Order: sequence, then C-alpha cells, then structure tokens
Amino acid sequence: MAARPPHGVGSGYGTVEIKMTLASYARLVPAALFGAALFTSFDAEACGGFFCSQTPIDQSSESIVFSLNPETGKVDTHVQISYEGEAEDFAWVVPVPTVPDLFLSTDQLFSTLAGSTAPRFDVTVREDGDCEGYNGTYSYNDYASSSSAGGYADTGAPGVTIIATQQVGPYDTVTLQAQSSEALLTWLNDNGYDLPTQLDPVLAPYVAGEAYFVALKLQNDKSAGDIAPLGMSYDATKAGIPIQLTSIAATPDMRLTVYVFGEFRSVPESYLHVQLNEAALNYVDRGSNYEDVITRAADEAGGQAFATDFAGDPSFLRNALNPDRYDTAALSTLTDPIAFMDGIISQGYPADETLLNLLLVHIPLPPELAYLQGDPTQFYNCLECYSEYLTPIDAAAFAADLQEVVVEPLIRAETLFQYSWLSRMTSSISPAEMTVDPVFVLNPDMGAVSNVRTA
Repeated sequence: MAARPPHGVGSGYGTVEIKMTLASYARLVPAALFGAALFTSFDAEACGGFFCSQTPIDQSSESIVFSLNPETGKVDTHVQISYEGEAEDFAWVVPVPTVPDLFLSTDQLFSTLAGSTAPRFDVTVREDGDCEGYNGTYSYNDYASSSSAGGYADTGAPGVTIIATQQVGPYDTVTLQAQSSEALLTWLNDNGYDLPTQLDPVLAPYVAGEAYFVALKLQNDKSAGDIAPLGMSYDATKAGIPIQLTSIAATPDMRLTVYVFGEFRSVPESYLHVQLNEAALNYVDRGSNYEDVITRAADEAGGQAFATDFAGDPSFLRNALNPDRYDTAALSTLTDPIAFMDGIISQGYPADETLLNLLLVHIPLPPELAYLQGDPTQFYNCLECYSEYLTPIDAAAFAADLQEVVVEPLIRAETLFQYSWLSRMTSSISPAEMTVDPVFVLNPDMGAVSNVRTA
C-alpha cells in the first residue's frame, strides 16, 4: 500500500488511513458471512431498502444499528423501516447468515443515536483592533445537517425450504432458504410478496452463499401505520450489509450511516476507512458541506469507503431512552379514555405514529366524528371536548399493546448503551459501486474519535 500523503495537501477531500482494519482492505468476504441487511430511507419513501411492489422506490439514505458480541457469537441488528403505501402492498425481504430470532425495535433508538453522535462544528472567532462592528469573541456551536427513518401457504414450489414462521408485532414473518434465486422469487410472489423480477441477479450471490432469508408482510388486520422497526439476533462474528440488493433502487451518492456497539471500536473490513480532510470543512457555516466532503473522500478512495463520525464510550447515553418511566400496569386499570390519555401524557409516551395508531385501535374515532378522519389528532388532543361520544375502553388490552410495541423495545434498546464502544461510520455510495457488501469488525488498536470538530 502506498504511503499516506500529508493530511490536507492539494485538493484531496480525504486520505486512506493506514491503520484501517485488522485485515487487508482488498480481502473479499464470502457471501455466507454477510450479516443482516437492513436498510431504511429517510429522504425517500422506501421499505427497508427492499421492495414493496413491482416498482422499486428510489432511496437516498439508509441507517442501521448493530451490536457485536464475540463472547456470545451473536450479532443484533436494528432496522428502521420506512414505507408509504397500501398495507397489502408492503413486502420486505432480507438475507441473514444464520436463522435469526426476531423482535421489535424502536424509532427512538435511531433518533437518539443520530442526534447525539452527529458531527458538531465549533468555531471561535476573535476580532483584534478597533473595528466598527462588534468587538469581542463569539462562537458557532451547532450540529451539522445530517440524514438522521396472514399466514403463509406453502405452494409446494420446488427448491424452497421453510425454516420458521412467526408473528412479530404487526408482522407475519417467514424464514426460508432456497436453492436458486428463481425459486425464491417464485415462492415469494406466489405467497403475496409483489417483488420485482430484476432482483434475480442480485439475489443469486446470497442464495449461492447459503444465506437464509427473512420475509415479512403486515398481518391482515394491520395498516401501514403499524409498521415498526424490526430487530434480528443471529449467530455471527461480523456485521454486514448486503448492499448489492439496494443497488436496484439506490440514488447516486446514497448516504449510508452505520452504528456499531461492541467491546472495541468498529471498522470496515471489506471497505476502505478514510480520514477526512478537515481543512475542507466549512466551519463557519456549521459544517454545511460535511456530506459533500464525505462523498469526495469516498470517491477518491474508489467509492467503497467509510469515514468515522464518532467512536467512543456510549455511557453518556445510558437512561436516554428511560423505559422505567412507563407504568403500563397502572394504565391497565383506567377504563375511562380521558383518564387513560391523561396517564399516557403524564408518563411521557412519545407522540409519534406508533402511539397514534394504537389510539385509533383502542379509542377509535366515534362515527359522529367521521369528518375528523383526515386529522384524528384533533380528537385525541382534546378527548374531553368530545366526552359525550366516548365509551369505556379495554384498558388492559391497550396497556398490553403499549408494553409490547413501546416499552419492551425500549428496554432492549437501552441495553446497547452498556457496551464499551459505539462507532458511527458514514459512507457515500452509488449503485455502480455496490458490488461488494460492507462488513464491519471490532479493532482493539483503534482509538476514540470525537464528533466535535473545532477550528
């Protein structure tokens, strides 16, 4: 490998870091080792980086959370699924190296990580002399803009083996293996997964690597508003993203953000690791060109590279999700809908789409207020205003759903903050560059990286 040029010399936007991985960057990882795949789109409507209909939807950003535990040999993956469309059209398929345990995750994990580890740009400006303007010292201190997101009828199709079926939150899931991508697509389409035929060539490497596939769709009584982040736990020693599947729908220079929890700092194994030219950053404008600098650095490294935004001890995040503040047992006794809503507010449940969808189920909009269907929040924000239309609710069922889809995912996500290291890495990658899947490992020799850039 050539020696690294002096940092900041010339017009370069990044340099390849010599201490980049435990293994040579040129080494290709067999498909069988690719971890789970999980993609989400924050800037474009999508469904987990895969496909919800015959027409792929462009993706411009993806984010995924891993935890690597070499002692147990387990990788946990959290995937934020973004989708807009009819519930019956939703379909999601992802390859994994071994049979996974599935669980619900939480949007709050992604928003907490995005906000707390985003690059910050501190600039101190000093004016000397007798200028007409302000004499003194001031500073810019802000975050950079960032992209933070029925059952199965086995048709008897040859070449497909059903490993397991499971209901997870709002999803019906099936884990399967296939002898060919053609057999896999045939089974999926015969069982209600309306997937594009052009997936055949990009599925083939994973089928050849004997990967398992997790397919999910919404249960018959669920709506698109029930879609929640999905978690998977499986046997593996590395975390990987099957980016080749995303190449069909990705936009040029797609932003890819990866969070990895582990005993040590995480680095890319199959991609280069680049160090940004910090002299190229626009500090005064709060790092407004940060993503452009990443794009230029990745392009100069051949298009397959990650920069580290942050690496360090995540203990400052402990209790950030604070699941202990929720007491669903107390709510389970409140059959009066107004009292139940007061309990939700006092306990601090997030006013997000997940909560709204649960309200629609357990405190449904009265027929007399059908005119509010376009904006039901008017009803839920002031239940007492419509008290004459309210009737007692099944508080135990509502509380149980809150426990399942809100509280338990937060409890599980909170355990991630007990790890010694959190690494956040960002890449910029175009479809033509998605020929090798990024794989991440732990490296005990790499030091911390602050997310604060100072000039």
